[in-house]
Amino acid sequence: MSRILRRFTLKRGRWFFLGAVVGAALAGGAVTLAAIVHDHADAAAASASAIRRLLAPILPRVAPSAPVAGQAWRDLAQGMPSDIQRLDQALNETAVPDDASARKTRAAQALADLDARVERLRAPLQP
Repeated sequence: MSRILRRFTLKRGRWFFLGAVVGAALAGGAVTLAAIVHDHADAAAASASAIRRLLAPILPRVAPSAPVAGQAWRDLAQGMPSDIQRLDQALNETAVPDDASARKTRAAQALADLDARVERLRAPLQP
């Protein structure tokens, strides 16, 4: 085997090995990321469940307002604060007196939307 061919083979083998190592590291990072996202989704689900248990006797049953936008976990996670804010406003807004049944419906809708988002976050992650 010529020197050039041997050098090329060694160099190429090193790149293949490097690719395998990088692939394994990225796979490990994806597993860690999935665990972190699922932990946060579980915490949000536990909080929503506690709120639902307390308010179930007075809240109407509603379906989520629309399918959860975005397939990627980042899109799902970025939308979660708006669902939480809508729920908080429906439960705690006292500046504007309005119909109690409308507030209950808004709270139930925000809770249903939050539940749908959390369920999507619990599904396998997509980048």
